[in-house]
Amino acid sequence: MGEGTCDNVTMRVGARTAAEASSESGQRAIIQRGAAAVVAGYLAVTTAPTAIAVARGAPGGVLLAHLLLLAASVIAARRLGSGAWRVVGDWLPLAAIPALYGALPIVMAGVSGGDATYHDGLVQRWEHALFGDPSRTLAAAFPGRLLSESVHLAYLSYYALIYVPPLLLYARRRMDDFHRVATALLLTFVVCFAVFAVFPVQGPRYLGTAPAPDGPVRSLVLALLESGSSRGAAFPSSHVAVAVVQTALAVLRRARLAAVYAVLTAGLTFGAVYGGFHYAVDALAGAVLALVLVGCWSLASGRSAHRHPDAVRPLPRPHEQQVIDGAARAGDHARGARRPQPARDRGR
Repeated sequence: MGEGTCDNVTMRVGARTAAEASSESGQRAIIQRGAAAVVAGYLAVTTAPTAIAVARGAPGGVLLAHLLLLAASVIAARRLGSGAWRVVGDWLPLAAIPALYGALPIVMAGVSGGDATYHDGLVQRWEHALFGDPSRTLAAAFPGRLLSESVHLAYLSYYALIYVPPLLLYARRRMDDFHRVATALLLTFVVCFAVFAVFPVQGPRYLGTAPAPDGPVRSLVLALLESGSSRGAAFPSSHVAVAVVQTALAVLRRARLAAVYAVLTAGLTFGAVYGGFHYAVDALAGAVLALVLVGCWSLASGRSAHRHPDAVRPLPRPHEQQVIDGAARAGDHARGARRPQPARDRGR
């Protein structure tokens, strides 16, 4: 094989390696900036509804806080700074979740131009067509207090499912996985929040109390929802969507806790309906949304269900490998020829 052919093959291999490196660099930039970019995009889109709500009587400080968080998210998405500032930028999107959720009534009011119109009647028709009325009948059919407290405890695990997986990844310095999880979570929340804003549904909790047995865990859940839930944020269930996302991502990265997340997700989903917090169709919509988002994000971030993150790069083509091996042998021969020969015995 001629020298020109060797040079051409070497150039092609080098160009392909450079293209792969560029592709990986682009994917890593998407991964690292994704969560903050999602928050910034959501805040940019909801600035107008927030301003409308403020003009109609909402506190002016809400708009100021909205704009400050938007600016901080843009800075975080640009990955500026290092050290402590980088840590703040990494965690800002996740820390912003409660604020984004708390601002939902303002966004809903701005989108509707006044009091929100709830769509429970339509969702109830879907519910009856698909499942009957499980948010009212499930607890009556299974009235055991141990079951009730267990599934309500699983429902509470929602808060741990948001923050524990990314915290563990961050502590172990698995930064790509941390950013993948954070971006998937923020995508899930933002899509749910957008649906809440344009299609608010109260859920069965606002229309009557489910006959679930009372207990300390259920009382705690009810107290938390009473103090911090946003009315109109039932469809799809963000609780179920987030739990399914975390479980699916844990399965894809082969996490040891994937089975734990799966059990908690199953209990949370059952508890959401059993406790009368969601219609069953809310839970179904949340699960379907989660699986769609995980699939799309896995493809966009370079990790699908069929590709492990430690997968090796594609091997060179056969004729390219021959050139590479030949060049390696030639290099070994040249280095051997340049080695100093041992001095001969002058006495012979």
